[in-house]
Amino acid sequence: MLLATPFRRFVAALVLGAAVSAAAVALALGQRSLGLALGVEGAAEQRVVVLGGDAQGAASEVPVGSTVRGLSVADGRRSELEPVDLIEESDFLPSYAEIERFFERQQALSELLAEPEVRVEFTEPAGATRSVTIATRKRALADLPGAFWMQLGIGAAAFLVSAWVWALRRGEASARWLALVGTSILVFAQAAAVYSTRALALPTATHRALSALNHAGALTFGAAMIALFLVYPRPLVRARWLALLFTVVALWLLADVARLVRDPATGNQLPTLLEMLGILAAIGVQAFATRRDPRGRAALRWLGLSVALGAGGFVALVIAPILIGDLPPVSQGAAFLLFLLIHVGVALGVARYRLFELDEWAFRLLFYVGALLALLGLDALLVFALQLAPGPSLGLAVLALGLLWIPLRDWLWRRFVARRRMDENELFRSVVDVAFAASAVERESRWRALLARLFDPLELVAAEGEVAEPALRDDGLALALPARAGAPALVVRNPWGGRGLFGPTHLALARQLCALAQWIEESRNAYDRGAAEERRRISADLHDDVGARLLSGLHRENLEATRESVREALADVRTIASGLVGERRVLEAVAAALRHESGQRLDGAGLEFRWSSSGIDARQLSYFTYRNLVACHRELLSNAIRHSGARDVAVRLALEGDTLVLEVQDNGRGIDPARPRGNGLSNLERRARAMGGTMRFEPAESGGLRATLRVPLGD
Repeated sequence: MLLATPFRRFVAALVLGAAVSAAAVALALGQRSLGLALGVEGAAEQRVVVLGGDAQGAASEVPVGSTVRGLSVADGRRSELEPVDLIEESDFLPSYAEIERFFERQQALSELLAEPEVRVEFTEPAGATRSVTIATRKRALADLPGAFWMQLGIGAAAFLVSAWVWALRRGEASARWLALVGTSILVFAQAAAVYSTRALALPTATHRALSALNHAGALTFGAAMIALFLVYPRPLVRARWLALLFTVVALWLLADVARLVRDPATGNQLPTLLEMLGILAAIGVQAFATRRDPRGRAALRWLGLSVALGAGGFVALVIAPILIGDLPPVSQGAAFLLFLLIHVGVALGVARYRLFELDEWAFRLLFYVGALLALLGLDALLVFALQLAPGPSLGLAVLALGLLWIPLRDWLWRRFVARRRMDENELFRSVVDVAFAASAVERESRWRALLARLFDPLELVAAEGEVAEPALRDDGLALALPARAGAPALVVRNPWGGRGLFGPTHLALARQLCALAQWIEESRNAYDRGAAEERRRISADLHDDVGARLLSGLHRENLEATRESVREALADVRTIASGLVGERRVLEAVAAALRHESGQRLDGAGLEFRWSSSGIDARQLSYFTYRNLVACHRELLSNAIRHSGARDVAVRLALEGDTLVLEVQDNGRGIDPARPRGNGLSNLERRARAMGGTMRFEPAESGGLRATLRVPLGD
């Protein structure tokens, strides 16, 4: 019940990790110290030298660089100091006999340090030999070196990362094996942190126990890592085979502790090397098993790369030198950083956190590491084979790398990671073809074909529920797309024939594609709405103007009146035809046409006609403005001819700034303000408002009516 939730499980693991780390710190602080920092110098003849010491007290009397000869106490016990006393790892020694001697010396030194005072015998750099009595003390936190905290932190961090994955996925076998991997790192790193950074010596029992914990943790780490790759990404073996694996590891550990094998290298380093080979073998089998599983293959690439760089680096830097009888070139504590690299990589893979990005990052990391190794190898070849100086050889190596490796890297990236993409022009044309297909069915068909061309999926199906925006699903196996081009929301699965995963670049492409499709669809819909509105307007013009005039002329008994209606209808037809072809009319030509039409109609009706214009220029009128202006002009003339009883009519057209003014004035009877407006006058006001202008009716000086239309033309 206590571990019922992921949070509680993680808190429990956090408490355990903190307890183990606190125990390691307590053991380190419990050691007694002289307040001297000691090291080993010399190539042919090594010696223990003073690297530093307390600024106050007797330890400050020992000069830096002095060679320490031995330690003694008041009861006469004495022990000389040897370089082997400062070795950080007893397994570096070539035989069990030397390890036993090392532990015996550690016991003797720890017993001396247990005394309140120790006499330090040393030879100064100038050659004088003397001794100083130093009071021993327990170590303080400030005395613990950086290597101690680094190993402590690596163990704790690896354990907490694995605990995080285990807390979230406790029911999965891979998470449980990862938890064991992290626990193993916690054990061997914390144990090594205590004895590898000891003040000078530990009691044999404590040192043996810590060394045994280190061995057990290291071998358990390798076995747990093998087990992890045997169950993840795909389960490859049954549980009993994993039990057999750990049985073999336990027996080997017992043989090492009991000194039943030939030497420490066989007891500790050899099984570590064999476990590394076992890990690589398990990775190889998983690679074959996941050859048709893009998600599993992507996880394996990242995990395999992490292990190859981490565990492989540790084996190369620490294990391999010991097996050939040499000392590691780096400290064990620094090499532990490689285990953290392994663990973070494995944890990310098992937790499947942004797995679709890990696949690409694995290739990027491999490229960078490959470039570094190629640079170092080529530089070494030029130095040792051609006997070039280091400076010129490095320059040539960098030049060669730029000429050869970078093109190779780009080719590998395009071949194995990047997928072929349309260029922007081709993509735009393809989306336009989709949006402007003749029917909704054809648009959906073209949209699906475009997605298939871009991603080559094994499956392209309708999504369940709504999809607001493109999103990656199932760790990159699927890409969900919103409804576009008449098609419902879709899910694209198993891209590139099932050989890859969707990644961030593909998600960005999908977003660009959907945004482009939506923009073109909206543009097409706006065009369709505009075309429909234009058809509706032309239909209304034909019905309201041409149809009405023809119907009116059909029912007139006077032949001349019928002819006038037909002429007006024909003029409306010409205006509508001009609008259909999108013609814009020049204002000067419009003015001339209005003058001609006014003269014909008024002369035909027997009325006196006067025309005036001012400011008219060559600016162009849109069809909408031209059509309504002409309609208003004709309606005003018709009212003057039919209803005013006038003898003469004056028409004025003027451009006042950016405002076009049409004024029609007669000397007829005018209009009675008390009478309601007819349809004709209301239509005139409606057309004026549609153009953004005004229509005003007022008495003229001659007693008739003055109608003034004002229309803003703008730019």
